[in-house]
Amino acid sequence: MDPVELATLESEVRDDLRVMRETLATARDRFEQPPPAGLEASAHYLHRFYNAFEQLGLRLAKAFENRIDDDAGWHSSVLRRLTLEIPGVRPAFLPSELKPALNELRGFRHVMVHAYELVLDGDRIAPLLEDAALVAGGLPRACEDFFARVRGELGV
Repeated sequence: MDPVELATLESEVRDDLRVMRETLATARDRFEQPPPAGLEASAHYLHRFYNAFEQLGLRLAKAFENRIDDDAGWHSSVLRRLTLEIPGVRPAFLPSELKPALNELRGFRHVMVHAYELVLDGDRIAPLLEDAALVAGGLPRACEDFFARVRGELGV
């Protein structure tokens, strides 16, 4: 990866983080609105939050490993792969402490996509908002560490 490609990737990832921050802020705001509309809107934005994370993950995986299989398990593959260091290719991106929260959000995203009948519960949404806040708070540092290591390994 040359310096221009790396700078471009870093800018794209930072923009993904911006989208995630804004989406989380909207999810929190909607959660404060009266149910059921407030819960539905908050859930929708939590779903979008995780989708933005997945796009960030796909972007990184494609830039370094050059592919993610597009089979039924790719959603969990992206999350698993980002926690792995791939010697000679790239360092791990995600710190292990973010993986449980991301797993919860991934599971919720699956429910949102596949549930035909779903009654949302604020007691279930609130912890997901906390998970999203943990992720949104930890990812900027993870990005800084990741790109610093990549620059070091590339001698950039």
